[in-house]
Amino acid sequence: MRKDYVLEVRSSDAKCPEVIYQDDRKRTKSTDASEIKPQKYMKFSVRSARQHDGTLALVMQLVLLAAAVYALYIAICNGQMLETILRSVQPEKPRWDGVWTLRTVRTLVCLFCYQVVNWGYGSLLAQTEESLIIIPNLGVQSESYLVRKSGSALVLLLLSRVLGKSELSRHGHTAKTLNRQFFPMEDVHDLAIVEGFKNFQVLFYLALVVRECPQNDRLQMVVIFPNLLPRKKLLQAVWRRSRAYLDNS
Repeated sequence: MRKDYVLEVRSSDAKCPEVIYQDDRKRTKSTDASEIKPQKYMKFSVRSARQHDGTLALVMQLVLLAAAVYALYIAICNGQMLETILRSVQPEKPRWDGVWTLRTVRTLVCLFCYQVVNWGYGSLLAQTEESLIIIPNLGVQSESYLVRKSGSALVLLLLSRVLGKSELSRHGHTAKTLNRQFFPMEDVHDLAIVEGFKNFQVLFYLALVVRECPQNDRLQMVVIFPNLLPRKKLLQAVWRRSRAYLDNS
């Protein structure tokens, strides 16, 4: 069974992105390409349509993260590791249990525990996102990146819901770029939905037809959203919205 994905459509004139689910149970109103007015840019982003976490679920995740940090901190401080660290900090003094030194080392150990737990949490819930950016009269850019969650992102998301400020939830996530390609508009010939095969399975994928190199007119097909491969419903939405930009360019 294939995963469910969600498509976010952002433009230069829209304040909030339009969200389109490929799940048939969540229907959205389609827009004809003739009704779209070309703007400065249009960005299509595809990600996994994970279940929306409620406020109670966010609080439980923060509690579990804090418990994991505390458990790791206790395991380090009650063992021989903290004593070894303190001896390395003050190797010449016979007494290495000074108040400020102990507090400083314990603070550093706490930060270390948080970083370890935060890295494990982000790696476990890492999510691949892919996007297509169309800039009229300039070019087309395809991106793939890995988004990691963090404890600070959970805190900002919880605060955004309590305070009613959605802009806080956009911060705190870290993204690692996996692939990025830019194609000048003069090299872009078409954007098409192509039928293909993968592991004896028939599927549709979005392909950008571009010129292979400036010296010749040979064409090549670049797959858009190659890692996620969303279903035809989302691909058709991207194709319809892109026609006004590609045709006018």
